[in-house]
Amino acid sequence: MSAFAWIGDLIEWVADWLPHWIQVDRNEQAVKHTGWRTRRAVIMQPGVRWYWPAFSQTEGPFKTVWQPLTTSTINVMDSEQTPVAARGFAVWRITDVLRFAVDHEDAAAMLDDLVCAAIREVLTAKPIAEVQKNERNTTDRALLRAVEKLTEDIGVRIQLVRLTTFTRARMLCVMGDEAPAVIEDSEEES
Repeated sequence: MSAFAWIGDLIEWVADWLPHWIQVDRNEQAVKHTGWRTRRAVIMQPGVRWYWPAFSQTEGPFKTVWQPLTTSTINVMDSEQTPVAARGFAVWRITDVLRFAVDHEDAAAMLDDLVCAAIREVLTAKPIAEVQKNERNTTDRALLRAVEKLTEDIGVRIQLVRLTTFTRARMLCVMGDEAPAVIEDSEEES
């Protein structure tokens, strides 16, 4: 620590006693936590909003319009223990900013996890051949129902869920000290 580090600390302390502003756009909302002893969360509507950092903190702004979400790729086993790699796409929006921002630490990452969990739930219930020959709408409707059930309490609304990638996975299975066995895609199935 340098000899003049206390000057930076003093400037930060003084800046906490000055009002700050946050600009919340037309399609956004933010959350302000106010109160000295007990914290109370308040929604900040669009506009330029002032707050005192010494007495309140802000979160956001959060977009309240429809937003895309591409999930991470997950590897699951279908009902016949066939390895499957899957990835999904969802369209969502925030309906309750307080539930989204205050009740959950990282709600956006949790939303990705919940969509992946729904994909896992739908794909593990059926064999890969049945999912491939099913109509796309049937699988997508099952995914949407599963995601809506999982996300009903986090303050978001899901409009659409689609399975974008769905293929047999290549997996390396190592069993003890034996040589590794490789499970690969078969050429006759696609």
